[in-house]
Amino acid sequence: MNFEGKNAIVTGGAQGLGFECARRLAAAGARVVIADLNREAGEQAVAQLHHQGAQALALVCDVANAEAVNAMVTETVAAWGGIDVLINNAGVHCSENFLDTSEQEIDRLYRINVKGTFLPSQHVARHMVQTGRRGRIVNISSIQAVLATFHTAYGMSKAAVGGLTRSMAISLAPHGIRVNAVGAGPMRTPMMAAGLAANPALEQVMLNRTPLGRFADPSEMASVACFLASDDASFMTGQTVYVDGGRLAQNFAVPVSQPTHESH
Repeated sequence: MNFEGKNAIVTGGAQGLGFECARRLAAAGARVVIADLNREAGEQAVAQLHHQGAQALALVCDVANAEAVNAMVTETVAAWGGIDVLINNAGVHCSENFLDTSEQEIDRLYRINVKGTFLPSQHVARHMVQTGRRGRIVNISSIQAVLATFHTAYGMSKAAVGGLTRSMAISLAPHGIRVNAVGAGPMRTPMMAAGLAANPALEQVMLNRTPLGRFADPSEMASVACFLASDDASFMTGQTVYVDGGRLAQNFAVPVSQPTHESH
């Protein structure tokens, strides 16, 4: 994949999957903006990219606030002249079940996971249309968009991201802008670590449900996200690619002791 001369924004890019996406884009030649609420973490992430010889910029942004998103887009364009790639990675999780989920928690997840995908996409797409850039937008969804769990509000929000991805793809196709999503399976990120710390027994349950018998590394998700943002995926739009270790393909629990045949 070659991103020489391209400018990219990664929301929630200071750690986990977001940072791995930013690192891969930068390694392939892109100038990268890491947009994150955590200023210190964003600056540390950019320092790592600079150490690797990349061009990168940290911007503080609340992705669910239109003024903040507009400022992020304006600053990116002022710094580098345009935007070619947007990866909407910023998101939050909720582990409450259906009966215990509060209205406030639903509002929080929809504000960040859905509105926080819509607003950056809309502002960046407007810039792409105005400047004639045939850009690429990649949203981060989840297998929970199509597989029911007890995490009702999270699944609802990621299902909405899937619908938004398809609608955006149709709306922006006449402008040559492609929109796809990655449906992430279980992955070792800080968010995952926090969930497992609160419920250690959950790790074995999740492994039993994953035919490859392990969690993904963020780099494995990032490689698919960057593929979708690259010229290699030039005829793909409106798709969600599920990177799940086989989870969607099975209808029974695979014993963890069963040998796996991994390609990496």
